[in-house]
Amino acid sequence: PARLIGGASVAFDSNTPQLIRKGGAVTTIREDGEGVGKYLPISGTVFVIGLSVPDVKEIARKLEERNDLRVIVLFAEFSFLYDLFATALNNTAGAARLVFATSLPHWGDTETSSKTAQLFHDVEKDSRLWTPLSLLAFATGRLMRVILLHVEEMSPDTLVNFFYADSSIISDDMRYGVFDDTKCDTAEKLPKDDCASNYGATQVSVWSMARALNASIPPLANPMTPSMSLRDPSEGKLSGASLVGVIIGATFALFLMVALGVVPYFVLRSTRDNNSAPKEPTDPVTIVFTDIE
Repeated sequence: PARLIGGASVAFDSNTPQLIRKGGAVTTIREDGEGVGKYLPISGTVFVIGLSVPDVKEIARKLEERNDLRVIVLFAEFSFLYDLFATALNNTAGAARLVFATSLPHWGDTETSSKTAQLFHDVEKDSRLWTPLSLLAFATGRLMRVILLHVEEMSPDTLVNFFYADSSIISDDMRYGVFDDTKCDTAEKLPKDDCASNYGATQVSVWSMARALNASIPPLANPMTPSMSLRDPSEGKLSGASLVGVIIGATFALFLMVALGVVPYFVLRSTRDNNSAPKEPTDPVTIVFTDIE
């Protein structure tokens, strides 16, 4: 399981730890302004949420020192700190072990088949400005353009209603959704209850920082649309203590069955030698017949 580390000001929701299984994290909350370095394990996988600028160098240093450490970050935070991560991890082995998930195409791939990335490169000619944040902004603008073509007047309510009315929205080669509020009785319940589902991105892939710096490096996991059905991996499984109890109980039951079978065999096997039975073969024997249905 991965360890989840978050800043004190970060709000956690049920959709946050998608790269780690729900219920499989040891959560540590650090105070505002406190460095992340002392919380990073020597080995294993750690999910860090609530990154600050000083955390970038600390994470890069720990990744270089600890070959068995993998750090997962949110794409939103990675995008804001991309330039710092690129500087700190460029040409390092640790770049392969900084991990994030995204549904975007590669912002720097000049041979991409993605229409969104191609349009982005047509609009922004300067490759120095090709970053995840700028591509995200461009894709968001393209999405808003699709929405504006279908609404007469834009407002927060109109925007929300459009997403949930259309369920799934396609912009260029990007698909967003499914958005579903059919379980909500009233509009007032939408922001308060968990009756609505907003699955957002589709075709999500897992990247390393090494791929972010070099588009020719394949993703760690190919694009897929998660079911968003979160399940405790331990659900339906026995805990360690329960498993030990089952083994001990089964062993005791086995010994008991053996005892019940073997002991009577040795103790009762001579009971047919009745002392009152005739000793001579010619002595009379009384046979009693009973009715047998």
